[in-house]
Amino acid sequence: MNFDDRMNQHDQFAETVVSLIQAEGFQVHPFDNFIIPQVHQMLIKYRSDPVSKFLRFFPDYLLIANKGGYLFDIKSPSKKYDNIAIELDAIENYLIMKSFNIPVFLIVKDLKCCYVDEIAFKHKFYDATQFKKTGGAGTPFGLVDEIETPFRDLSVFLNTLE
Repeated sequence: MNFDDRMNQHDQFAETVVSLIQAEGFQVHPFDNFIIPQVHQMLIKYRSDPVSKFLRFFPDYLLIANKGGYLFDIKSPSKKYDNIAIELDAIENYLIMKSFNIPVFLIVKDLKCCYVDEIAFKHKFYDATQFKKTGGAGTPFGLVDEIETPFRDLSVFLNTLE
């Protein structure tokens, strides 16, 4: 599966997730790189300064609930692997946001949710360049421990946000 195929698969899953959230009465707005012009996205893509990393690894969506706003990211399932993989720079960025009381949560395969500070990893890959050959981004990532991470069903999780 090439990059475009993976992006199409992700987009389809994301559309399903957003539709389900909206059906529960929440407003959802795409956020992430939609606010940064394409030419500038390319300028920050391979930089590691704090501002570039903050923008590159910003959650993809804003959810508006009665209690306020929440940021969230969707990690679509892989057809090739059964793991949930998350770039460590993204997690670091999300935890920085949490330190400022900005709630960030993830929605993963099987429509399960958790806050970013609840994620437990079963393994972290810091030298991920070996995975670039197989289609990975080549950046450090972690495999989520699906047993130790307290995932909730999407509908149950959304009820806590009302």
